[in-house]
Amino acid sequence: MPFIGHQKKFKIPKSVRVDIFLLLFVLASALAVMVGGLAGMNLYNVCTAQTQIEVLDNRWLRNMARTHGGTFVNE
Repeated sequence: MPFIGHQKKFKIPKSVRVDIFLLLFVLASALAVMVGGLAGMNLYNVCTAQTQIEVLDNRWLRNMARTHGGTFVNE
């Protein structure tokens, strides 16, 4: 093959460059949506003054109390 060694610089074709840019753009936007969704959920939980772990803990505690015959004041 005569072309090996004769190429001075490897150039990326414009169409491939556009494809890579679009791919990166799509990935970045998907990531932004995910991060935005998580941030929104956290903000909602902070506004309602309960984190997800607390909610789970409350559920677990209530179930424990029910199974052991106790009652909760805020029920």
